[in-house]
Amino acid sequence: MEYDPAQMLLAKMYMPDDFPYVIYRRAGWPEWPPDPSFISFPRSGEFITAMAIWEPYDVEILQAGQVGTVLVVPLWPEFWRHLKAGQTLNRLNAPFSAQILEPLKKETSA
Repeated sequence: MEYDPAQMLLAKMYMPDDFPYVIYRRAGWPEWPPDPSFISFPRSGEFITAMAIWEPYDVEILQAGQVGTVLVVPLWPEFWRHLKAGQTLNRLNAPFSAQILEPLKKETSA
């Protein structure tokens, strides 16, 4: 799947040792649309929830006990532009989070 680099973040994710599922790269299966996840993060002193697609970036499959870089593609990037490297993204309904390595690129006016 092709992504606009200005509309994605890179984050480091640790999968807990007892997490029974995997996150896999879907680039080889374009007919399968990615499933978005609900992610929470701080904004203006509160936690908000927004949707994004997670996908391993440096490995094909990210599974229990592994650490890897994930590509995070927000469904509504404007909610994510304030985030900076080092901030944490928490996946709702799953016991893991990710630390932002590379935030969204700032929008430029044409």
